[in-house]
Amino acid sequence: MTTAFTELLASLPETTLDGALHLRAQERPDHPALVTDGRQLTYAQLDAAVDRLAGHLRTLGLAPGQQLVAFPTRSWHLPVMFLATVRAGGVFAPLDRRGDPTRLEPILRMNTAL
Repeated sequence: MTTAFTELLASLPETTLDGALHLRAQERPDHPALVTDGRQLTYAQLDAAVDRLAGHLRTLGLAPGQQLVAFPTRSWHLPVMFLATVRAGGVFAPLDRRGDPTRLEPILRMNTAL
């Protein structure tokens, strides 16, 4: 099974996750991309939402390679936030708001939260 999976990966065109989303939005704009919490986004809608948020993150000062520390909810916002951070060139660092505050504090001190 590992060999078949490796061959499958090798046969895929080289692209980034962001590039794959953008390409899929062009190829199949009206197909469902994200279905969760009773909400459905097509590939075109997801690509547009990611693009808007990525632009906003850049405006707020997210620089390439910089971490975006966030406490996202488990909803359709989470993949949009992840993909937008990637599109903006950042690194998404989600934290669990229910986590132990003594463990979260050092992480927050090391990173810049927007």
